[in-house]
Amino acid sequence: MMRDKDFGIVRLRAFGTFDFRITNPPVFLKEVAGTDHHFRLDEFAETMRSRIVSVFSEALASCGVPALDVASRYSELTAILIVMLLVMLAKR
Repeated sequence: MMRDKDFGIVRLRAFGTFDFRITNPPVFLKEVAGTDHHFRLDEFAETMRSRIVSVFSEALASCGVPALDVASRYSELTAILIVMLLVMLAKR
């Protein structure tokens, strides 16, 4: 949900794919899988998707791009989103 000055409150959806790379498997297993002997990668992917959607929503709201202009300003949104995702991941 975002506030648009022309349309009021609007709901936007994002579609696409994402990848992630585990750069330090021992730390990943300790921090994410922990003591869960039934850890599944699809559960992790769903958690990451949820976090990305949350950060995407925050980025979209903070940049003030009108709903009708979102498609034409993907590059600007991408730059904002990358910075916000890096900050989120650094906190982990």
